[in-house]
Amino acid sequence: MKIAYVATNWDFSRENGVTKKIAAQIKIWDTLGAETKLFALSLSKTIWEGLDPIPKEIIYSPKTRSSFGEAVKIRGFIKAWQPDIVYWRFSIGYPTLGSLMSSFPTILEINTYDIGELMASLPQSWLSLLYQIISRRWVFRKAHGAVFVTQEIADHFRKYPMPKMVISNGIDLSSSPSLKSKDPNSPIQLVFISSDAVPWQGVDKIISLAHSFPKWKFEIIGKVKIDTQIPNNVTIHGLLGQTEYDHIMTQSDIGIGHLSLYKNNMEEACPLKVREYLSYGLPCIIGYRDTDFPDGSPFILRLSNTPDNVKKHLSEIENFVTSWKGKHISRKEIMYLDLEFKEKQRLNFFQRVLDLDSVTSEWRFKFG
Repeated sequence: MKIAYVATNWDFSRENGVTKKIAAQIKIWDTLGAETKLFALSLSKTIWEGLDPIPKEIIYSPKTRSSFGEAVKIRGFIKAWQPDIVYWRFSIGYPTLGSLMSSFPTILEINTYDIGELMASLPQSWLSLLYQIISRRWVFRKAHGAVFVTQEIADHFRKYPMPKMVISNGIDLSSSPSLKSKDPNSPIQLVFISSDAVPWQGVDKIISLAHSFPKWKFEIIGKVKIDTQIPNNVTIHGLLGQTEYDHIMTQSDIGIGHLSLYKNNMEEACPLKVREYLSYGLPCIIGYRDTDFPDGSPFILRLSNTPDNVKKHLSEIENFVTSWKGKHISRKEIMYLDLEFKEKQRLNFFQRVLDLDSVTSEWRFKFG
């Protein structure tokens, strides 16, 4: 199976959850017998070195407006390569990429409730919201299938009659670090990885938590926006690669997930950062329903998805954190999060879509 992996409107120069996910998916598909090539529009000229071994055509496209023209080149590259299937990590409905659906069976990967996310950014996002509402209709009507990372997101697209599957985000446990013992005398340490400075991550609540527990250390990695005074027990590291933040993770006791997902008009999620915490053996504090832990878990403290979730549950947070200090989650407890397991499901879905498309095409040929 030849798969054209399409990704747009992303900065491929940085090592982050999304670029690592794409690289890991393509690597695993290759080991499972698929031939894959990445076709992408990148916001940066430089490309993360982790993508070096991957066959790719990446076009520099720093602005959304100009990317509509650059998408024509992506379409040309894909047509020249002649894949069996196109897998589009959907962000914006490019008409030129939409036309690929007439030439190749195309499956969309949907990672967020786009309308809810844009509504959360109003009024600045009103033009993008209007375009997204219009364009996503024809994209989804022409798509041959879609993979959603949560059931909640899939429910928003219920009206579109195409094959659908929910496959939550996973983690490549084969390349995950071995768990290391932490100095039992060191202070309690919590870690948060930020992929972008978006409001639903709830960084303001992490700062509030740090004020409430001044003896705990809080390590924040990535791009964040903080409008309040930062207490002395909080360290902002900025953007780091995994080799740079590995020592922070191995010395941490707890990972923190999204705490304000209600700002994105969502209740369910499966963030890549939480899978990474778990791969390090870290229990997690989250403020939403996780797709892979719908009934909860002893190593997941799930707070309510409300504005007062941290302030309201300080005692539960303290009990959870202190009870897990210096402990690790065993790898066997999270094996079903392994990316290879999830990617086998994805490739099987691809094959079902191809088989269905073949039957449909044959029916059209015979009966017109």
